[in-house]
Amino acid sequence: MKKILLIAINARYSHSNLALRYLRETVSDLDHHVILKEFSINQKIATIIDSIEEESPDVIALSVYIWNSDMVKDLITLLEKKRIPLVCGGPEVSYNPEKWLAASSAVTWIITGPGEGAFRKLAASDFTLPGGILADESIPFNKVPFPYHKEDLANLKNRYIYYESSRGCPFRCSYCLSSRKDQKLQLRDTAQVKKEIAFLVKEGAGTIKFVDRSFNADRIFSREIWRYCIETFSPEEAHFHFEVFPSLLEEEDFTLLSETPDGLFQFEIGIQSIHDQTLKEISRPGSWSDIEAKVQRIIAMGTIHVHVDLIAGLPFEDYHRVRASFNALARLGAEHLQLGFLKVLPGTAMAACSEPYGIEHEPAAPYGILKNRWLTGDEIIRLKDMARLLDIYGNSHKYKNTINELTACFPEPFLLWETLSDMGKEVKADSTPETSWETRAALLLSFAEKHFPQKKIFFKDTLRWDWILLTKRHRFPSLLDDGTVSGPRKEIIFTLQNENSRLAVTPPGISWSTEELRRAVIFLPATKIFQDRYLGGDDVCLILPSQNITFSFKKSALENEEQ
Repeated sequence: MKKILLIAINARYSHSNLALRYLRETVSDLDHHVILKEFSINQKIATIIDSIEEESPDVIALSVYIWNSDMVKDLITLLEKKRIPLVCGGPEVSYNPEKWLAASSAVTWIITGPGEGAFRKLAASDFTLPGGILADESIPFNKVPFPYHKEDLANLKNRYIYYESSRGCPFRCSYCLSSRKDQKLQLRDTAQVKKEIAFLVKEGAGTIKFVDRSFNADRIFSREIWRYCIETFSPEEAHFHFEVFPSLLEEEDFTLLSETPDGLFQFEIGIQSIHDQTLKEISRPGSWSDIEAKVQRIIAMGTIHVHVDLIAGLPFEDYHRVRASFNALARLGAEHLQLGFLKVLPGTAMAACSEPYGIEHEPAAPYGILKNRWLTGDEIIRLKDMARLLDIYGNSHKYKNTINELTACFPEPFLLWETLSDMGKEVKADSTPETSWETRAALLLSFAEKHFPQKKIFFKDTLRWDWILLTKRHRFPSLLDDGTVSGPRKEIIFTLQNENSRLAVTPPGISWSTEELRRAVIFLPATKIFQDRYLGGDDVCLILPSQNITFSFKKSALENEEQ
């Protein structure tokens, strides 16, 4: 019997590793003791080494991806002197295994492909197979064991739970490893999927993220699973995330999805480009006119959170075409717009086209593009600055109203982010305390003052509003507290302590106590334009956090009541 230590190094603490749980279950009937440990790339390697030494394993297995590749290499170097047999698998070693074996004597075996079959064979041999490359002896996906235990779910509270209902992909998008001919679509039995989803929800999974490359590649399969989720679960019980191929959506899908409870589903929709020439070149089916109409219909439902993706660095996409794609996707009104960058992954058709496309990319993971025939290095750097600010200010939704108002001041969305990037190079994306909110808000206020000085006070109003909606607090950061808010607020609270005053401004059907008034947030905008746009002309807004209720009224109504 061997003591096998399965190690995952995830991109974030909130992530979890699905692959190692498959391996654990694949060998569960063999006479081995399997331990799974998960870390994140933000932890120190010394922490991982200490954990290994505490376990004294006979064999170590590592799952390698583009996000942890450098850290795994450093870890392997530190493991060389320990002479513990080491197995590496995963997409990052599957298409260049010779390089990994040549780079270190510590790596005993490299498993290519999905891995369950080869790992079982290796474990069944008591890890006596000759060292080198082990090509996966694929187990049909429908027979791969369910990867989760009840204890796993208890240990993964507040993390994403990754789930796979299909493997492979029928499409041949040239930048994706799933486009390879050896990545044929395999579906799990629908009854089995339903049973496994029910288990995850029962055990408190929370957010279940389907990692299927194109969940709706088989329409009958996807509809049955969607229907089951819609009819069985509520948003209070679970949230389901799917990667959806928009071109495959049909009228029957829209009819079904229109029944989705608000907040139950999130769709990630990879659009990548609006230019048909580019879509054809990268072998991605569909045309922009069809895709646009279908994505608009999903967004218009208002119940499904939509995340749309754009990739910069694709063939025939110069700076102006990326700009056009960005504007088109921004105008869709999705909750999240991801401006990503081409990764030239080993083993893909895109990597084989590097020379004719004039691609220069990072030589090691994550293989990000540096330039090509259509985009210069400087243009890519500028786009990356924009993407960083888009995540900080746009996709975080922490400055939603201010960003919406700034966007409306420019002739196109791209121009806002391009102009903002000239001022925002020092804004960091790696911290979340309230002090960072104020620092970032200061940039927006300076930006607004520089470009739209006549609207500075209005933008201060929108930032205050964003702060209140985010924190449900009436105490503003010093940047936004000019001394004109606290006095009138105290007067209004004092007046509202009178029951008749409360009744005079409270909408029908809403009741609240004097005790709740102590925790209420009262906002008095400084500009009439804000009052008209956000409060229907009223000049006081009251938020009851305990009931999640917001309503507005005219201050004069209180004054009349006092009289």
